[in-house]
Amino acid sequence: MRAVGLTTPEPLLCTVPDHEPSATHVRRMIARLKPTVRPMPAERRGAARQAINRRAQYVPVAGALPRDCMVVDLSDTGARLYVETPLPEVFVLLIEGERERIERDCRVVWRLGGEAGVAFVRRR
Repeated sequence: MRAVGLTTPEPLLCTVPDHEPSATHVRRMIARLKPTVRPMPAERRGAARQAINRRAQYVPVAGALPRDCMVVDLSDTGARLYVETPLPEVFVLLIEGERERIERDCRVVWRLGGEAGVAFVRRR
């Protein structure tokens, strides 16, 4: 065996055999490298969501002008929004439907870049 230094962000020293490894040794090494299959985490949403990709508006504070956003998906308990402006922690979401206008008080649950998941606090 001889020690070999590898170029990595952190110095790593490993041993390389002076001879060809056996087929059994290679199979064992490959088995250790295979990814472990893990079950998907359980769905945590309280209601099924539906993709709608519809333009909507949100009102950051009472009396303020509405700002544009996109509702990516929607359920009875919340929505996923895409916004280009900062979204406050609580606001009113306005969605013009084909048959009705949806107006909900919302609270931000998560943020990732321009997307945010919101929970409906109550109906208006």
